[in-house]
Amino acid sequence: MEAARGYFRICLQLRRIDRALDELLGILTPARLESLTPEQARWQAARLQEVHRLLADFLRSSEARAIAKFPVLNGLASNLQDKTEDLDDLIENLVLANNEDFKTLICDCAHSVGLSRG
Repeated sequence: MEAARGYFRICLQLRRIDRALDELLGILTPARLESLTPEQARWQAARLQEVHRLLADFLRSSEARAIAKFPVLNGLASNLQDKTEDLDDLIENLVLANNEDFKTLICDCAHSVGLSRG
């Protein structure tokens, strides 16, 4: 009986994390991220990197590997992995969008292949 309660609690917690990530990723739209000042973007990136680090640490843990062997939990863990990767992509975009060296590199590459700003 205790094992069933533990399984149920893990399901609930993973679903809460899943919903929270859905909300976070839904709020952090490209338009919203583009509206941030460079200082705000650096601050936001640092906060998001911390969230990502915690999620990635959990997903690499022996506990996460163990729960992924159970029905339902496997799907929840897989969703968590996918959303953690989405968060990583978002952080990367946020960091690169505010990196002047990267912007210069992209402009130089575009210019070298004959693309211009439209």
